[in-house]
Amino acid sequence: MVDIFHNGDMAIMPTVSWENTNRSHFENQAAIESGGQFLASQGWLNLHLQSDYREVPLRALNMGKLAQSMRGDYTVTALSSLSNSGLGRSYNQDVQQFLENDLINYMNSSYNLMSSGSDNRQLLYRHGVKLLEDLDILSDINADTYQTENGAVYPSSGLADDLKNAAQLIKADMGLEVISVGVGGWDTHSNQGGAEENGALSKKLEDFSDSIGAFYTDLGEKMQDVLILTMSEFGRSAKVNANIGTDHGHAASWFVIGKSVQGSVYGEWPGLFADQLNRGRYLNDTIDFRNIMAEVLLNHLQNQNVDQALSGFSDYNPLGFLG
Repeated sequence: MVDIFHNGDMAIMPTVSWENTNRSHFENQAAIESGGQFLASQGWLNLHLQSDYREVPLRALNMGKLAQSMRGDYTVTALSSLSNSGLGRSYNQDVQQFLENDLINYMNSSYNLMSSGSDNRQLLYRHGVKLLEDLDILSDINADTYQTENGAVYPSSGLADDLKNAAQLIKADMGLEVISVGVGGWDTHSNQGGAEENGALSKKLEDFSDSIGAFYTDLGEKMQDVLILTMSEFGRSAKVNANIGTDHGHAASWFVIGKSVQGSVYGEWPGLFADQLNRGRYLNDTIDFRNIMAEVLLNHLQNQNVDQALSGFSDYNPLGFLG
């Protein structure tokens, strides 16, 4: 990723958090992805999709487990991969024909029976029909024959595969506006490895960097219209623990990447000396994550309804990374 930064296409925010943060992965991640509200049913990107409707074949997609940011009333299909986006590509011809014809017809009929009646029936109808529509659109995409461009080489990892799928979908020009990709394995409480080349955290960061670098290279000039936002619920403690790892922290590093980005490091650096740390262990924050999301909503997604997507947040203070 250092080459992207040198190109001026990366904004680095090393001190991101918010006033209500805690050290629970699940609570904080859900709250951040809901725009700053605990126990919310709607994610900030789903709320964006609801408030700014556009008629396109495939507007949003989630690779892997459905992220909280994509949950809500706007139907978003979640896939494990494009290679498995049908109902059974690896079966023999007779079973394949059943899956692609008879089963889909049966599912369509079943969902249509639920088009009226209780709210739950209508919900199943709406989401079910949209899922089948998305699968029909994706049936024209063959991930196995995809050729990367501009010399891009993706590493062998789940994150890289998801980003390669994302690049293929963006190039297909189906109207894709939002895509979510998740990657775990950052909870390095023990044997973190420091800066060792083969240390646990070092290998994770290498995959993170190489996968994003390959995606950026693969898209080439299309990165004029594409923005990558990486986010985490919190960083790690600034001090090593007894298990040669780090514990749940406070401020986290977020990155925004794209050719429309004003490349720089944003936010005041609070320092790592003992008297500058939060409780003597945690990096202090100087950037409210909602300001990052607000700038993405306003300047990239062209959505003026920031307060609707960010749980009523209206005290927007632009950082300037999207000029």
